[in-house]
Formats: sequence, structure tokens, C-alpha cells
Amino acid sequence: MKNGNLIFQTLIGLAVAALFVLHFMDGDKGSSKGGSMQMASHGEGGPKIAFIYVDSLMTLWDYQNELSADLQARMRVENERLSRAEDNLMQEQQILRQYAPSLDEAALNNARNDYMQKEQNYVRLNQAIQAKVKDDRDSVQAIVQAGYDAVIAEMQKDMGFDYLLQYETSMVYADSTTDVTMEMVRRLNEMYPPLKGNDSEE
Repeated sequence: MKNGNLIFQTLIGLAVAALFVLHFMDGDKGSSKGGSMQMASHGEGGPKIAFIYVDSLMTLWDYQNELSADLQARMRVENERLSRAEDNLMQEQQILRQYAPSLDEAALNNARNDYMQKEQNYVRLNQAIQAKVKDDRDSVQAIVQAGYDAVIAEMQKDMGFDYLLQYETSMVYADSTTDVTMEMVRRLNEMYPPLKGNDSEE
């Protein structure tokens, strides 16, 4: 279904993109409790900076992957539902065109009114599905955002960084010792494990 597929593909892209947000957090400037991780600092007493690779977070946080997969599965179901509705409407349109020349004026008006009613039903269904998909996407986004916020707050408290940057959009080069991506992944998977566990994995 053309319109449905477009809606589906667009919302999937928005859903994935919206799950990952650049965070800047001010906090205590104490020393790190994170072991070997050291924050970059611009001179004595300067701001302490860390960075993350968002692409890695997108693929390595198991719970987010589970939520994303479930969201995409629900979107596919709604897309297929809308596709069937459009196919039915197209069939009704073809039937009307085929038999219209043989109908008298009263029968033709009735047939047109019937088709218009079915077309309106399709439009309402389309709108309802779009609203449902948006609600599902927003729900997943809120859950994932809350996870990021909680883990970043904990990391900031432990490590004492003043800024957490997103490498892909903010920097061309960064000292690898200030990369906290894998630490963030570890904490995300520890604090928010997948609901279904790893039973499906070999």
C-alpha cells in the first residue's frame, strides 16, 4: 500500500532517530570514580568533557533494541491493515467504474454514495492508524529517553564530567580516553535489561 508504506517508513525513521538525543549536563566537578576513565579538561579547573558514539548505543543497548523491534512489528501490523483497506477500496472503485455505464441515474447515485461512504471510512481508518502509531512511537521514545536520562545522571555523578557530547554531530576528533560509550552501554544493559531476556539467542 503506497500511502501506508510511506507512513510506515517515515514513522520508523522518526521512531529510531528520536530515541537518541544529545545531552549536556552540568554537575559536580569531583574526581572520577570510574577507574581508568579520565575526563578531558581545559586547564586546571576547566570543564570536564566526555563523549559517546550514538551509533553504538543504538545497536548495543538490548532493551532499546527489543522496544524498537516490538514497535516495528506493531507498525507492520497496522500498515498491513491499512493496505488491505486500500485494496478493498480500489476494488470498489473498479466495480463502480465497470458498472456505472449500465446503471440508471438513481442506481448510479446510490452506488456513488456507497463508494463515498467507504472512502470516508478508509480516511478515518488511516487517521486512526497514524494516531496509534504516533502514540506507540512516543511511548517508546519516552521509555528510552528516561533510561538515557537516568544513566547519564548516574555517570555524571560518578565521573564528574560537565559536558557529554555526541561524537557524530559535535566533533571531528576526540581523545579516546574520554569516550564513555561502552560504559554507558554497560550501565544501560545493567539497569534496563530486555524484558524477554536472551532466550532467543544462541
